[in-house]
Amino acid sequence: GIISRVFTHPLDTAKARLQAPTVSGPQSSSSVGSFRGPLDAIVKTYRYEGFRALYGGFGAVIVGGTPGTVLYLAGYAYFRDSMTSFVKRWSGEKYDNSSVLSNGQEFVVHFSSGMLAETVTCIIYVPVDVVKERMQVQQAMKSSTSANVNQSAAINYQYKNSWDALQKIVKSEGLRGIYK
Repeated sequence: GIISRVFTHPLDTAKARLQAPTVSGPQSSSSVGSFRGPLDAIVKTYRYEGFRALYGGFGAVIVGGTPGTVLYLAGYAYFRDSMTSFVKRWSGEKYDNSSVLSNGQEFVVHFSSGMLAETVTCIIYVPVDVVKERMQVQQAMKSSTSANVNQSAAINYQYKNSWDALQKIVKSEGLRGIYK
């Protein structure tokens, strides 16, 4: 659950950044644009963008993960029971708690129930994943609005947090944008 995500989210961020096209141009930090591997991605991200960048999208995972898991487990139980009843009626058996499915029937029921539950759960998981990935791959942009040259440049992000990302994606790309 959540505890494991605390430790693995930086690795997920490194994976997302390694898979994303590199950012180049005057606004991006050239030191962050390309990585040699997962450890290099973690080190450079932390060095040039800080701790916050390693946990981009973590809020979406925390908020969306629990309802998604609940929906999956409830959906799985519902589909399993419905399909078990259907298989027993189809095979001519009267459905009760004591009757048992054959190994082949049991496999089909569990496999199909898992697929159907996962399909329904995508209603929550896909938008959460889109927001998480966008937050993970956004790279810090150095702001050149600083009046004093000796001041370090301010760091700006396209999205402030997961909620901001969700709102901006829906506003600019519509509802289809969160189901890419």
